[in-house]
Amino acid sequence: MARVDQTSLARAQKQHRGFTMLETLITLAIITIWLLGSANVQTFALRLNKAAQFRTQAVLLASEMAERMEANKDYALTGGYAYSGGAATSTKDCTTATCVATELRAFDLAEWTTRLAATLPSGTATITPDTSVPLITTYTIVVNWTDRRTEQTYGSTGAGSAAAVETSSYTATRTLFNDTN
Repeated sequence: MARVDQTSLARAQKQHRGFTMLETLITLAIITIWLLGSANVQTFALRLNKAAQFRTQAVLLASEMAERMEANKDYALTGGYAYSGGAATSTKDCTTATCVATELRAFDLAEWTTRLAATLPSGTATITPDTSVPLITTYTIVVNWTDRRTEQTYGSTGAGSAAAVETSSYTATRTLFNDTN
């Protein structure tokens, strides 16, 4: 009887010998898939964090330009801060020298566009004044940039043209009132 029990025990051990190895391999595969998924979630979160940083910078830049217009209010009320993009240069440094209104406007735009280009990827902007209401000027400030998390080709803009890239933008308005009356 003892002999039968040992034989049955030996057979049972042979049948279960590879089962532990199979369990280990399956567990490793599951852990690997979980770790890869976790890494993907973290990568996505980093991309979204960078996008939020760009949007915050755009808000700050638009607010800065609005404050610069407020500081040069008499000239800004005439619609003088209109800007359609392109190069903005200044011949005078208004932080160290006294400037007239037109020089201050040129200095403001040159400094602001330089910061815009350095802060946002492919950063551009437009400033459009609306002087249709007497004694009130409303500026629309639009800041555009290419969001690096979406820097991919979605299609082309026509036959033989370069592929279009998605851009993000932020729009702010500032209304200036002539309160000298």
